[in-house]
Amino acid sequence: MLALDLGEPVDELSRSLWAANERLAFESLHDSFVRSTADGSLSRESYSHYQQQDWQYLQVYADAYEAACAQASGDSESLAVLEGLYKGVREEQRLQLASLKRQGLEVSDTSTQTAATRAYTDFLTSVTAEGLIPLLTAMAPCIRLYGFLGARLKAAYPHAKHDFSEWVSTYSSPAYLAEPIKHERLLARLHQGPPTARMQTLYTRAMQLEAQFFQAQPHQAPAPRPVGLLISDFDDTMVKGETTVAIFEAALAHASEDGPGMTKQQRRAKWDELVASYIQERAALLQMLLPEEPLLQPFKMQDGGFNCEKTV
Repeated sequence: MLALDLGEPVDELSRSLWAANERLAFESLHDSFVRSTADGSLSRESYSHYQQQDWQYLQVYADAYEAACAQASGDSESLAVLEGLYKGVREEQRLQLASLKRQGLEVSDTSTQTAATRAYTDFLTSVTAEGLIPLLTAMAPCIRLYGFLGARLKAAYPHAKHDFSEWVSTYSSPAYLAEPIKHERLLARLHQGPPTARMQTLYTRAMQLEAQFFQAQPHQAPAPRPVGLLISDFDDTMVKGETTVAIFEAALAHASEDGPGMTKQQRRAKWDELVASYIQERAALLQMLLPEEPLLQPFKMQDGGFNCEKTV
């Protein structure tokens, strides 16, 4: 499946920034407000509140594109892209406003912004003075994340028909998914090479603010479902025994003594290090996911391998 199908960046610069913050993207994807919107269980009041806050955010986001246009006034190619992106945000605002009016609601003034909305708008406004590349970097997570959410949620709920399914359809549409690519390609054209430390900081902060924006939406979160059994099958063999160890041992046995950059002894030491790291991280994950009194006992490591036969 292409990266575009998943709503993920396709150019090298944005892929690098996205990869460093992918955890935050999945944090937003699995936010209870976002999931309730996608499956239709969200209340109309909660969605309307989100729309009002989002409209106010989009106002500042559009202002940021307008500022970017002013900063790119001497670059006709960049200006054409930015003007198109600016019009796209204004169209989003128009659709939000039309939806609110159909509900008999008006857009509230900025005094009703939540702390999360205010933090995000203040962040964008403050970056405007740093120049075109920092500004586009700070704006990139919003336009990209919505495409990611739309594509992933459309795949998860392909036949959903409810009051909020248009939200998913809009952000998973080919027309929308083309927008973040335009933004990212412009950024890559203006900044050639790997991201700077400042770009990484701005991108991460914007991703954090996106997650916090969703978390701040008032709604009745669904009750968490306890996990009784967690199955990991990282080699996709679907067999009772874990074959990763056998594959490694076979590779080690047939490897030359002095392979590229590592001896057999060094490879063995590296494998032992990976196994120890896996055990530690897996234990922490199970402790976080499983109930306090799990239905099944975690599987045990035996002699450097995985024993998948241990149950209650």
